[in-house]
Amino acid sequence: SYHSVGVAEAAAPLVIKHNLSIDLDKAYVAGLLHDATKLLPLNLQKEMLIRSGYNEDDEIMKSKNVWHGETAPNYVKNVYEIDDEEILNAIKYHVMGRPNMNDLEKVVFVADYIEKNRVGEVFDNARKIAFMNLDDAILYILSSQIKYITSKGEYLVSQTLKTYEYYKGEKES
Repeated sequence: SYHSVGVAEAAAPLVIKHNLSIDLDKAYVAGLLHDATKLLPLNLQKEMLIRSGYNEDDEIMKSKNVWHGETAPNYVKNVYEIDDEEILNAIKYHVMGRPNMNDLEKVVFVADYIEKNRVGEVFDNARKIAFMNLDDAILYILSSQIKYITSKGEYLVSQTLKTYEYYKGEKES
């Protein structure tokens, strides 16, 4: 999709700007494949979750929007035969993030939000912040996502909040 190519292309400038020791090809591949299962039918994604050990009553089942983050790593491993843990983790954490993300995880998380096909003030702000400080961008993105999810009355998965609290704490310390 245009979005996935956008994310792949948004990753390298972040790596270069922040002088990160990340293989640019790795960042590109993670960006390209981060949404590998997003367009699969939800019943199939749910089946994949159950097969990988989730139960009907697990918290993640309440938020269909995050399923693809959990199902994509296995899918990418099996379909594209990529078993690079760093790439798979960057794909896994691109939706909700996690406390103390590594650089590749941060880059894909931020690139997902700032890629050129996303239009609107919130994305423009995120773009500006992303090129100044990645952690600040993560905090801004999470805060925007939390506002958006709660404003729509959708379920907010606790991992998103944990990630937010972590980066908020980092900024305050």
